Amino acid sequence: PVFARSAPLSVGAELELQLVDPIQGGLKSVSADILRELGELNWLQPELLEGMIEVNSSVRQNINEVELDLSKALKRLSTTANQFGATIACLGTHPTARFWDQSIFPLLRYHQIVEKNQYFARRLLIFGMHVHLGVESGN
Repeated sequence: PVFARSAPLSVGAELELQLVDPIQGGLKSVSADILRELGELNWLQPELLEGMIEVNSSVRQNINEVELDLSKALKRLSTTANQFGATIACLGTHPTARFWDQSIFPLLRYHQIVEKNQYFARRLLIFGMHVHLGVESGN
């Protein structure tokens, strides 16, 4: 089959970031503090562990707009993380973090996920980037 090449109708991205102690190098459980400091923002979300946080772009028309969104968000997040003794890092996984040392974010949904999935949820020390493309149809 021949597929027409066309740009997506919309694009957005999510970054799952590590919150790292710049001296010790381990994950630092400060996401709740950061979220409390910044208040409710549509571009910043908690993640399962308190040593991670998610940054989202808005739904945009092109990748340059997504880049601008994420750049602004990362600068603001970095400044706030520094206030709590952390720096942000974007890596697939943390090289030395042990899952049994991590705190679950204080949200009932996350604790239910861990209770239901046990070992698998507790080992979730992966960090990714998700790119969402909005298209006209599945075809």
